[in-house]
Amino acid sequence: MTVVEAPSWAQPILNFLVSRELPSNEILARQVQHRAATYTIVNRELVRCSVASVFQRCVEQEKGKAILRDIHQDITVRYDVPHNIIIDNGTNLAKGALARFRVTRVILSDLESVSHPQSNGQIEQANGLILSDIKPRLVEPLERSASCWIEELPAVL
Repeated sequence: MTVVEAPSWAQPILNFLVSRELPSNEILARQVQHRAATYTIVNRELVRCSVASVFQRCVEQEKGKAILRDIHQDITVRYDVPHNIIIDNGTNLAKGALARFRVTRVILSDLESVSHPQSNGQIEQANGLILSDIKPRLVEPLERSASCWIEELPAVL
């Protein structure tokens, strides 16, 4: 018997994949069957295959939080923190944890008018970069076959 590792929240999915065992509750059984379609077992671990065909390990919530903390620390070590953040006049970014983070890291906040978000040029520059990447990947395949653009889109995004 092969032992397969899975976090506690994923045990019903694992039981269904390994032995076709479903919960006795009809609604839960239907949910497990539906969710199990995106999961598979790789190297004795339960993994989820995302829409972009990337395998994602299934972990407990605490381990997931630790992984996110590690990623966040790695990003701030590699790229440092920004010198300024552009925000609108909304209070969701002016209060709470983000405001405390900005104060402790001496990050300036530049207010941007909601009615003219394009005034600083960053939006146009980002859109231009996205379009310059999309055009070569989509125009040529579309010239060959009009239906293959959906296959190329995840690679661009």
